[in-house]
Amino acid sequence: MRRFRSLLECLRRKAAVNLVFLAFFAIQARAQLGTPPIILVQPSDVGVQQGETAVLSATVAPSLTPQNFYWFFNGQPVVTNADITVSNTINLALDIVSALVVNNANSNYTGVYSLRITNGVGSAVSSNATLTVLPLTITNSIYFVTSGLALTVNGFQIQLSGPTGSNFVIQASSDLRNWVSISTNPAPAGSVSYLDASGKTNALRFYRAFIQ
Repeated sequence: MRRFRSLLECLRRKAAVNLVFLAFFAIQARAQLGTPPIILVQPSDVGVQQGETAVLSATVAPSLTPQNFYWFFNGQPVVTNADITVSNTINLALDIVSALVVNNANSNYTGVYSLRITNGVGSAVSSNATLTVLPLTITNSIYFVTSGLALTVNGFQIQLSGPTGSNFVIQASSDLRNWVSISTNPAPAGSVSYLDASGKTNALRFYRAFIQ
């Protein structure tokens, strides 16, 4: 009888140990429930002019475990500053949109960007997206500023806007065939105002302007 009791006690202890192991594996299984991060929308190439704002973004599916987002620039972790910010927001579909914003873009930010996401199950890396920063386009266009055009008691007021540092030539005509230069003005700041005194005495007067 004593041997039987000892055997029974041994079996109970083994059962208790097995239950502990089963509970441990159950906890481990619950911790691994889910999948690695899933990128629904990959970041796209972006091109902006110097000084503009560039936005690179990726959309990631929700996860059963917390997700961490890491942006990379030319293979190195992105360091946020006054010009570069990163935000992770949840949209209406409960997906997470991770956005990297480059303000005042310049050639220093031209390169390849990517996003790495991790969670309690694994990780995922996005495809590469190239940011191209184009130099400012210098235009030779010149414009009449509508708010600066007016007939006054002293003549016709003209205001022009165009590239800085240019010379603006203003011409006038009464028949659109014969043009006479009435003013050549430097525009160090890109704007010129001119008062045509003859504008108050001519019944018909046309104007045009160009850069010399």
